[in-house]
Amino acid sequence: MSVVQTSVYSEYSLLRSSNRIDELVQTAKNLGYEALALTDYHVMYGSIPFYQACLKHGIKPIIGLEITVIEQTKNGHEELFPLRLLAKSNAGYKELLS
Repeated sequence: MSVVQTSVYSEYSLLRSSNRIDELVQTAKNLGYEALALTDYHVMYGSIPFYQACLKHGIKPIIGLEITVIEQTKNGHEELFPLRLLAKSNAGYKELLS
């Protein structure tokens, strides 16, 4: 059983990561990863470069997104929760884009 890292930000998650996609995927390849996910924070700009880099290095790309969910509490306050979404198919990818 192999483990897939799903909490991965790239340079497209401004002020959260400086991971460059090509270097990230190359490092994953060197470490023997068979799959890698990209779940940038509130943006999908890096998904196509990530997908292309993964195919180039023979790694299965898993495309996702991390969003923030706001819940209203009973006392009128707001609580913020991170939610990581992963696309299971092309239709799921299109849903993440909308």
